[in-house]
Amino acid sequence: MFCPDCGIEERQANQFCRACGTDLRRVRVAVSSPDSITASAVSARDEIGRAIADKIRETQGAYELKKVAEDVLPEIEKFLESPEEKRMRRMRVGMLLSCIGLGAAIGITLVKLGYERQTA
Repeated sequence: MFCPDCGIEERQANQFCRACGTDLRRVRVAVSSPDSITASAVSARDEIGRAIADKIRETQGAYELKKVAEDVLPEIEKFLESPEEKRMRRMRVGMLLSCIGLGAAIGITLVKLGYERQTA
């Protein structure tokens, strides 16, 4: 846990911050119990997921099911993903883009070196 005032990491269950003396009991209680907004968001996600599952069960034809599977489900999956999943997806995209950029930089450098050797 980190001290909210000075930012020092407290690894032990101390009552006060060893650097600035801030009372850490309030912070520990606030971190340990999720707030009402987080709890309501989780329950809302569950309710929406159940409602969508009911709608999918009600689809009558193959065309309707295909439309739901191709158009609606990817957007719903993004909406229903937890913050941890969202963070992980963003990290994957960031790593992919940085690898592409690094590969392009290496490729351009190699092409430039090859061109310089030909002209020299």
